[in-house]
Amino acid sequence: MNISLSEVIAKKQEDKDVFQSLEGHTEDSLLVFKDYLSKNTPALKRFSKDFALNYDFFLSTIYLYVFLHDIGKITQEFQKNIRQSKPCGAISHPFFSLPFIHTSLHGNHKELELILRLCILSHHSQLYNRIYEDARLNNKVTYLLEPMKAFIDKAEDIFKKI
Repeated sequence: MNISLSEVIAKKQEDKDVFQSLEGHTEDSLLVFKDYLSKNTPALKRFSKDFALNYDFFLSTIYLYVFLHDIGKITQEFQKNIRQSKPCGAISHPFFSLPFIHTSLHGNHKELELILRLCILSHHSQLYNRIYEDARLNNKVTYLLEPMKAFIDKAEDIFKKI
């Protein structure tokens, strides 16, 4: 499958040929984060202080997690299934997003990284013990490297735009 970033689909309206691009969905998600931030800045500042995190670093980390939360949709298998209205469960995009979620948090902050990774894994379901234990996932997927690289390269521009 050879597609450009602008052709990568994130969502399809049920029973209709109405699609939302990954770029559009990601920007919508970041706008929700921006709204949350504007309403909860004191709580987030208190949280970062309580955990001895630099506030700007903390917000940048959350931004990147929101930006990357659906990067696992940039696979040949997910794109094929969503275009054909087939179930995408075996190509769990949260699970296949996980390899791209990593920070440089060290020491006591490794727990925060774990929490953020768990947020990615469970962003479509309630988190519970052994969430993927019985999942019937594909052994592997084929990442679409060119659109993936183009998507990652847009992170800074979208940050400035939002």
